Amino acid sequence: MSKNRKENLYSPEKIDEIIKARLAAFSRKDGNHKNSQVAWTEEELELRNSVIISYLTENCLSKHRTAQELVARWGIHIKTAENYIRQAVKDFCERNTQDPEEQKQMFLEQLQNLIQDSLVSGSRDSALKALDMVAKAQGLYVNKSETTLKSDGSIQFNFGEGNKHNGV
Repeated sequence: MSKNRKENLYSPEKIDEIIKARLAAFSRKDGNHKNSQVAWTEEELELRNSVIISYLTENCLSKHRTAQELVARWGIHIKTAENYIRQAVKDFCERNTQDPEEQKQMFLEQLQNLIQDSLVSGSRDSALKALDMVAKAQGLYVNKSETTLKSDGSIQFNFGEGNKHNGV
């Protein structure tokens, strides 16, 4: 059964109940050590990953905002949320091969959210970097390279972004 169908079998409340029950099992302690006998079932992992992927794809949230949502939703630490996101994206990429145009569109939507997050948090430099990435992804930059042979026998390389490197 695909993970989308499994997710549709459960209400969001039921999914949260299943995931929180597993998280509670992880937090139970046996003496001074966490319970190492508890592991995620395949179904639980699919549900957890489907929630995360829907935040990233359907809601087009940045990874940072998705992590914040998971912290609020499941009461987990931000680093745990980031690890879950990393694993969900890895699993998603291994299972799904998207059309390159769909991948590009999803990437651009995530960048737009990153720009908005950066502006809200006052990080102008991050917003400008994300805008630069959007322009590159849309093909607005042309990578030029130029080679000049100087009279003294040295070679000068210009890679189109104002960076000049002298060769031999």
